[in-house]
Amino acid sequence: MNVTVFGGSTCTDAVGRMAEELGRLLVQAGHTVVTGGYGGVMSWVSKGAREAGGEVIGVVLKGISEPNTFVSHPYVAASYWERLGELMERGDAYIALPGNTGTSAEILDALNFETKREKFLPGSPEKKVILLCPHDIERARILDGLCLLVGADFESLMLSAATPQEAVAYLTAE
Repeated sequence: MNVTVFGGSTCTDAVGRMAEELGRLLVQAGHTVVTGGYGGVMSWVSKGAREAGGEVIGVVLKGISEPNTFVSHPYVAASYWERLGELMERGDAYIALPGNTGTSAEILDALNFETKREKFLPGSPEKKVILLCPHDIERARILDGLCLLVGADFESLMLSAATPQEAVAYLTAE
């Protein structure tokens, strides 16, 4: 399974170490990591995946900057919208770590797709959307904000994990 991981282009060391562990666990569970290909969370999760012997697809924008050194399969998108589309289409599931406005947009796009999946792609498989955030208060604040934007029913579409192990376990849970 391809797992698209969203997160900020900058992050704290604590979030970075969590992302690195996530990358390692995803590969150990047999998954391929897909990221936006740059620094911060994207680099940390890619590092963990590559050090565990896995593959990393990095979707970057043409002319912006080179992918991080841990990307094994770069994909160069011509526009922001193509990049976002590639991240969505390539993922069979999504895991979001703390980030910035781009991460928020990616989470909302993943949730939007899931709310309309049966309408636009009847019979297509469900794509899990997982928020990985270690701090209960911060995670609750993010979920409350999403609830205001998306509506209360989104909670059935998004899973919340406090650890990388919990996030990876959600991928195989029914």
